[in-house]
Amino acid sequence: MSHSDAIKQDARNKLSRGQVITAVITDTDIDSSGTAITKYENIKTFVRAKNQELEWADTVRIKIADVRESNAEGLVLEKQNNEFQ
Repeated sequence: MSHSDAIKQDARNKLSRGQVITAVITDTDIDSSGTAITKYENIKTFVRAKNQELEWADTVRIKIADVRESNAEGLVLEKQNNEFQ
């Protein structure tokens, strides 16, 4: 991978702290604290929800709390209703 390709894939170039996004949960139960995973613009984002249980395919609004080179962390602001579950 060239340096310019690596820069394009840097999560910090696509997400910023405080940004609000909508995404779909792709994996759950990755640890005992209830953290889930989603991908936004191909960036793995670890998601935490206070007082809510997240399930696979949940659509959530997330506020980005931290962004690193290859991933991000966010907090759920709202869990949206999924019509097709």
